[in-house]
Amino acid sequence: MDDNTPWLWFGEGPTEAWQEAVDAGRILHTQYFRDGEPVDEVTSPAARAGAEGR
Repeated sequence: MDDNTPWLWFGEGPTEAWQEAVDAGRILHTQYFRDGEPVDEVTSPAARAGAEGR
């Protein structure tokens, strides 16, 4: 999922939707990415951030 950037206006909704789906067990979170690099959590600043799961 792209736009997991809650500090930017366009990232608030995707970040919330991702977390709700993970919490509900609909998605198994596997990895976050910040500016193309794998990270344990997404933090500001980042031009691009996303999450991967199945």
